Amino acid sequence: MEPIGALPEDLRDSIMADPALVLDDAELMRVLVSAQDAARGGNIVDLRAAAMQRLETHIAELRDMHRSVIATAYDNVAGTNMIHRAVVHLSEADDAAAFGAAVAGPVAGVLRVDAARVVIEDEAGDLRDCPGFVTVEAGFVADYMGAPRRGVTLRLAPQGSAVLYDGAPVASEALLALDLGAGRGPAMLALGAADPDQFTPQQGVDLVAFLAAVSGRLLGRLLR
Repeated sequence: MEPIGALPEDLRDSIMADPALVLDDAELMRVLVSAQDAARGGNIVDLRAAAMQRLETHIAELRDMHRSVIATAYDNVAGTNMIHRAVVHLSEADDAAAFGAAVAGPVAGVLRVDAARVVIEDEAGDLRDCPGFVTVEAGFVADYMGAPRRGVTLRLAPQGSAVLYDGAPVASEALLALDLGAGRGPAMLALGAADPDQFTPQQGVDLVAFLAAVSGRLLGRLLR
């Protein structure tokens, strides 16, 4: 006859054959340690239980950190792919009109923005009727971008920004300064999003700075 509270023979045999079944179960081990503490009484401090609690907390923190690192790495890979696809579309343009059309069309789609325009200080008005272009007066680009970081401004869209996006609902924007080369006035690539959180000053600018550098070179060659 088995003593009261004895483990069933098959369960006891399973644990004896593979103790890791119990040791690897954090919740089960916690219950067992708590039961042992209760049996000892409240006046006895079990340092092993305290160490186990600290270890569990540390493991949970490491898991959270690993999840965050993996999520960040995934976002970086996805962002890099988006920028590369946008560059491919821009590189296929054989004149300024095709470049502007690519910006307003497929590039905006790839970058998941609600509006995209090339804003350029064009006193001659050569690009006034080109799709995807917005021509502005001298000094506008610098004033509108404010104090860019590495040539990039990420922010909530200011009042009156709709004029750049043909009235599209824009709540946040990314402004990328374009270097078109000697003889050309300032220009920028304006990306507008309806989501106010899509572009914020806290975000990194490495990928969009790369897009700005490539876009400036491509467009500068088409305008020569």
